Amino acid sequence: MTKLAQTKESTYLLGTPARSDHNFKYGEALMHLVKGYVGTGIFSMGDAMKNGGLIFGPITTFLIGMICLHCCHLLVNSAHMLHKHYKLDRVPDYADTAKLSFKLAAPEFPAWAFVAKLTLLIAYKVPLDIHSIIALVVIPIWITCLIRTLKCLAYLSIIANCTLLTSIAIVLYFAFTIPTSECPAGLLVPGISEYAIFFGQSIFAFEGIGLVKYKVLILYNEMSEPEEFYETYGVLNIGLHMVTVTYIFFGAVTYLQFGNDIKETVTLNLNTSE
Repeated sequence: MTKLAQTKESTYLLGTPARSDHNFKYGEALMHLVKGYVGTGIFSMGDAMKNGGLIFGPITTFLIGMICLHCCHLLVNSAHMLHKHYKLDRVPDYADTAKLSFKLAAPEFPAWAFVAKLTLLIAYKVPLDIHSIIALVVIPIWITCLIRTLKCLAYLSIIANCTLLTSIAIVLYFAFTIPTSECPAGLLVPGISEYAIFFGQSIFAFEGIGLVKYKVLILYNEMSEPEEFYETYGVLNIGLHMVTVTYIFFGAVTYLQFGNDIKETVTLNLNTSE
């Protein structure tokens, strides 16, 4: 078999075995995938629905989720094709998949790769010195870097998912117990400019788009039953549908509750005295 160890720029396939000793199962992989896609961006989905409306908002959110799912399947399939084409020891990771794909691409295509940089989103400007931010995150990052296997990280993903689920449950509790605000005008169909804002908010809310692309192939390679990752009822399909439905439901419920008074993050609408 051809090994990428023959090239100096190889990053991953240096004759490593096809499977590690720390393979994990369906549920553990699902926890990693859900944690990668669901973050604090979900709390801005109510404001996103205000701009997108309750007709086009859920439809567009569902389409974004399905596009993410399709791209993940394309990534896995591309890695498989490159694995067979180059006769590698194992399925390549994201970095090697990208590198080998560009080797097979037309010469003109890589020249336009800089365009991808223009699509990066700038989120919120935090009025905090960069050194303070580094001091706050360096110890947690250092501790998590000591964990060398995804199987061990699966337990942290479970804890993180439970914490996030608790936060969502608290918000929904207030949404269902506080008297509903007056039905806002333009509830169903937004204007063009508002819809453009909604689209940007939805992409930002799916914050795993930039993260999970690196994790997909790692999850696949580390599973004890790799076919469970991409099959019909596999980790990818079930996980992405769960995430998409959660985003749509949470955004619609919080917008219906708080109407046009909803804040950029719905937690600002909660009664802090309770």
